[in-house]
Amino acid sequence: MPQKLLTDDAWLDALTAVVEQGRRQHKDVVLHTHFNHPNEISWITHAAMNRLFERGIMVRNQSVLQRGVNDSARP
Repeated sequence: MPQKLLTDDAWLDALTAVVEQGRRQHKDVVLHTHFNHPNEISWITHAAMNRLFERGIMVRNQSVLQRGVNDSARP
């Protein structure tokens, strides 16, 4: 629910606090997304990821390779 990152400031503040606590303990706290193709990324998702980036929260993506969808370097 990327819109939660845009509308629920208390939740985003709590996530940021956990990330900062992890840094103080020399640990990486990372948010993982699950996109299999760039077409799945909407403007809402893009805006939400920008908010995370602005707060210094690392975001990684996990995807499943699907033949004919995302198994080639060509767009």
